[in-house]
Amino acid sequence: MITATIPAWFEEIQQSAQAEYDTLPMPSRKDENWRFGNLKQLDFDGFTPESSSEISYNIPELPAGVICLPFEEALQQHGELVKEHFMKREARLGSVKYAALHKANVKSGLFVYVPDGVCVKQPIEVNHVISGAKKIAFPHTLIITGKNAEISVLDRFTSANDDDAGLCIAVNDLIAGDGSKLSYCAIQELNLSSRMIQVNATQLGRDAHAIAFTLNTGAQWARNEAISHMEGEGAHSDMLSCSIPSGTQQYDQRTYQHHAAPHTNSDLLYKNTLYGTSRTVFSGLILVDQGAHYTDAYQTCRNLMMEDTAEANSMPGLEINADQVKCSHGSTSASISDVSCSIPSGTQQYDQRTYQHHAAPHTNSDLLYKNTLYGTSRTVFSGLILVDQGAHYTDAYQTCRNLMMEDTAEANSMPGLEINADQVKCSHGSTSASISDEEIFYLRARGIQPQKARRLIANGFSIEAVERMRNDRLEELIIEAIDRKFASV
Repeated sequence: MITATIPAWFEEIQQSAQAEYDTLPMPSRKDENWRFGNLKQLDFDGFTPESSSEISYNIPELPAGVICLPFEEALQQHGELVKEHFMKREARLGSVKYAALHKANVKSGLFVYVPDGVCVKQPIEVNHVISGAKKIAFPHTLIITGKNAEISVLDRFTSANDDDAGLCIAVNDLIAGDGSKLSYCAIQELNLSSRMIQVNATQLGRDAHAIAFTLNTGAQWARNEAISHMEGEGAHSDMLSCSIPSGTQQYDQRTYQHHAAPHTNSDLLYKNTLYGTSRTVFSGLILVDQGAHYTDAYQTCRNLMMEDTAEANSMPGLEINADQVKCSHGSTSASISDVSCSIPSGTQQYDQRTYQHHAAPHTNSDLLYKNTLYGTSRTVFSGLILVDQGAHYTDAYQTCRNLMMEDTAEANSMPGLEINADQVKCSHGSTSASISDEEIFYLRARGIQPQKARRLIANGFSIEAVERMRNDRLEELIIEAIDRKFASV
């Protein structure tokens, strides 16, 4: 816990959080939020909280009224602001136990408050260095923007050396006020003996725009949970990520796009480039509340398989409880085509489960389910597409459309995907593929050696997400980290 003089209310929070951590059960294979997750990585026996934090700040000249302080100083000087916003959201994507551990032990981080109408043009940069064998760091970032304010912040996580096995459990609270613009970037470059859990909670007011970007190149295992709550009408959330695992690295990504108000927009783009026997898991849920009409939501996860031994699992999901909604979400790899039309009314319930299994190359499947719901009726759709190893050039489509004729109806859609082959196409937003021979041939014909050609293609694959940061300095820092990773594989 923080050892400096802190408010009594925060001491109470930490004591309560420790008790919560002690009583909460460990995640199990029965937990949907840990599906495909590596639970062995949650063995933290022998790890102890670090006694002191190595953290440095690169802070530009700030306009009057902006507060930028280490987290422990903010507790003492601006306790009421911290209390109002500190970890008010439950970590609902699986790491509630570890969020409680963070809350009980947080001792370092950053606090930023930008008042109404103030723009900070240059980004604030923070360096977190994890040091000591079997030590746990608990950095916390809390950013609050007032009406029509603007700020950008970067957190970089590194290790003090290449050998010590450290653990970082980081939490971010990003509070974007009405009409404000908040950009946040996390670059994770821990050593290959370390592990990381990061929970990011973003809250957007009316007409606010938030960008949250995560780059993973380091750590043996990292789990990222990103939640975006669009609570004000007209809010827009960009959720971006690039991950480049190699060797035996594993990255576990869970996301939640929550549309709680009408005319809100969210756009998720995750890019994973996999080498060696590395592994990624992506599970994303889009939830549109009742009354959140005219929502526009997109969810895309792209996996570039640099070697056949890599593995990518993608599980996009969607739940819509409003009208006039556009959602594009993912599911790739497939087999078996099917068509269904269901029209429940009153209290009728229809439960639909599908499985498209592609066991051979050059196979095609097209699934289309249409549900028209009246009264308090309910439908459930869960579809899995599986592409076996060797079932290359699969072409698969999976579409479930729900037309809500009344606000009291409920539709739950859970598309799923597991890909073990190359050159796979799907109409939804989650795809996995390898670099084609034609792409390599094109670059070789222009005098570029195969290894460099593959690196150029992988680099270009990642840049799409980076460019959406729309901040030259942040893009520069992200690209430098990406180049360092590609140079090492």
